[in-house]
Amino acid sequence: MSMQEFMGRYPFPLDPFQIDAIEALWRGQSVFVAAPTGTGKTIIAEYAVWSAMRDGKRVVYTTPLKALSNQKFRDFRAQYGNDAVGLMTGDLVENPRAPIIVMTTEVYRNMLLQGDVGDIASVVFDEVHYLADPERGTAWEEAIILAPPSVCLVCLSATVPNATEVAAWIAALRQDVALITSDRRAVPTEYLYYAGDALIPLVDTEGNVLLKKPVGGELARAHRSGWHPRPDGREGRGRPLPMAEPAEVITRLGEIDRLPALYFLFGRKLVEDAAASCRTLPRVPHADELLAAYDHHLAGLPAEDRQLKQVTDLRSLLPHGLAFHHGGMMPVLKVFVEEQFAANRLRVCFATDTLALGVNMPARTVVIAEPSKFDGERRRLLTPNELRQMSGRAGRRGMDNLGTVVILYSPLVSAARMADLARGELWPLESAFSPGYNALINLWQPDIGDRLLVELTAASLKRFQRDDDLRDLGLERFRVARRLQQLGIKDEGVAEDEAPPGANPRADKLRERLRLLDEQIEQVRYRARRGARRFVRRLEEVLGVFGYMTNDKLTSRAKWLERIFDTNSLTLAEILHRRLLDDLPPDEVAEVVSWFAFDRELPVAPDLPWTTSLTRARRAVFDIHDEVLRAEAQAGVAVSRFLPDTFAGPALLWAQGRPLAECAALVQLAEGDVISGLQKTLDLLGQLRDTTLYAAPKAQTLAANLQAAARLIRRGIIEHAYQMVLAPAEEDETAEETPAEDAPGDRQVEEIPTPDAV
Repeated sequence: MSMQEFMGRYPFPLDPFQIDAIEALWRGQSVFVAAPTGTGKTIIAEYAVWSAMRDGKRVVYTTPLKALSNQKFRDFRAQYGNDAVGLMTGDLVENPRAPIIVMTTEVYRNMLLQGDVGDIASVVFDEVHYLADPERGTAWEEAIILAPPSVCLVCLSATVPNATEVAAWIAALRQDVALITSDRRAVPTEYLYYAGDALIPLVDTEGNVLLKKPVGGELARAHRSGWHPRPDGREGRGRPLPMAEPAEVITRLGEIDRLPALYFLFGRKLVEDAAASCRTLPRVPHADELLAAYDHHLAGLPAEDRQLKQVTDLRSLLPHGLAFHHGGMMPVLKVFVEEQFAANRLRVCFATDTLALGVNMPARTVVIAEPSKFDGERRRLLTPNELRQMSGRAGRRGMDNLGTVVILYSPLVSAARMADLARGELWPLESAFSPGYNALINLWQPDIGDRLLVELTAASLKRFQRDDDLRDLGLERFRVARRLQQLGIKDEGVAEDEAPPGANPRADKLRERLRLLDEQIEQVRYRARRGARRFVRRLEEVLGVFGYMTNDKLTSRAKWLERIFDTNSLTLAEILHRRLLDDLPPDEVAEVVSWFAFDRELPVAPDLPWTTSLTRARRAVFDIHDEVLRAEAQAGVAVSRFLPDTFAGPALLWAQGRPLAECAALVQLAEGDVISGLQKTLDLLGQLRDTTLYAAPKAQTLAANLQAAARLIRRGIIEHAYQMVLAPAEEDETAEETPAEDAPGDRQVEEIPTPDAV
């Protein structure tokens, strides 16, 4: 079988960057691929999976999100059969010895830490730009650094301006890495600006600004200058235009044949309200078919859950070809919307920008309804990365010759400013690396102590980016190695034609330069290791406070930390070790563990009929967590995350058999958020059960209690969500692509005035 046979699986010719990446994988190189959203990077991952199956080897496919893992699991089972694919997402494990294993990156990292990955030929890191995510990035870096040298890495990233830097970092870890970049979209994209009732050309497919006259941003200009427009609008300037209604925008897009569309807003209520406002639009011809499909899709839900507001609201929109999609949706509803949109059966899906994170839902048109978003601290302008990420969904490969992005008028941000953002330089990918206690415990070895964690920290992308000498030398080494590769010589300095030294003077010179660079890099790495050791010592200082280390050695108590991978692992380990859960009934055990699974702070704590035991446990848990936070502050590290002290209740009520609607109403959360938190609770219950059996094998009662708590949680719609993922797949055609998205970032962003301010 050849590469040509693989390429023949697709009904279109592959792009040059896809071919270059596949050829590099065929040669045995790892690859770092950076290309725009919607260009088909997943085809490269498909080749890695296909070639592993061809050769009888195993491959791991990692993603940043459970929902994306579930989607890839279904896709691969449709292609290779149900028995060939497994899934591991922490709370769900299915067929773990299969040749194709789909998992979240955290699960793969955890397996590497425990040395339990087995014989793997290739690992795909889909959405590898999650290295920049403050909460998730560390797991990605640890997974890349700890991957065995024999494993081929397939790293797929959105476009990042510092792709060479990231590829050079990976090459510094494993040498033979090919960098594949592309800035060409599969479907050209135009930008239009919707102001008044006009669609104004903004940026053409070549990136040229077409705007002829100023529009938008009137209130912001007035605020900056101190001038205020006259109410009657005279003087011909400064008067804001009327804001477009969603139904008006959709009708106009239909008139110019630009549907289906993704309509992005930055707030769940905004999304649902905008969708609801469009119920006045005509019904679609296949309305009855959509309703029948929806009812069939939900047939397995308990009757009470089929009456949830979210369920009935979505059903009322479907006859009009409308849907909504956001992070607070129940998984069963998300899947239905994704499937129907992909099948071209919806005219518009209103969504938050989380939809742009990995889910395969390209559209003919993307509507950006707001130029700014609230990021939890302030209202600020979209970043170039965020705008590019959403815009990348415009244009369906093989279906559209042109993708259209429509930016709606705003009196706060001008069209010219949005044009600048659309053309602006993307922010670079920056490391968020910060290892924790679990990594220290798992990498500790009696003969060398903490050396492996020191090496891991020194090898991180953060250290590479912050040490100018290390970065500059690494980049130069990467460039020299690429020149050698262009001469047909591998990074290790062995000519592919086995030509002896001296036969190629240019290659000999490059090899000598590599040798000198390696010596210089090793000298710089010594300094990096010293800095890394200082950080590791701070972690050890905290562990010493709680008795996990003494005299620079791990104590037997360290077993309680070894199998807990949560950010708050130290607090959880202390809860187990101090036996706080031993005497609680299973429903209260589930409630205590759920406090670590939800990260929302509520304005007022819910009024619950706490038992004496649960009240005592809550006080003890927060006392322990305060101890941990104080010890970390004293040592100068910030590993553990904030524990919301007003959040409580939904897991307790759910474990007691209450309906989902009651649990969600108690804490004023969307049903999907409650489901997500309960699934995370299941994951943590499993980790605590495994820890108990490992650290205290005789504590069978506690382990059984943790298992009983998990059974109480895994019922009703939670169990239905799992069964929906695991349902046998039908054979399907090879998927064209699952586009990835542009990178998250944590740079300073531009604040804009709020409506109140102007």
